[in-house]
Amino acid sequence: MVPPLEQEAVPIVFSLMFVVALRYGAGGKESFVEQLIFRSWLPVLVSV
Repeated sequence: MVPPLEQEAVPIVFSLMFVVALRYGAGGKESFVEQLIFRSWLPVLVSV
């Protein structure tokens, strides 16, 4: 029922959110990297 693109995007979104949550929970040393990843993926996921 779910389009293939959405099926692939859902685990990507959750894994990104999980990584970001881990980084911020641990002090956010690499939060800059996660922000870049999030900002580069967000338009892609929205367009999907």
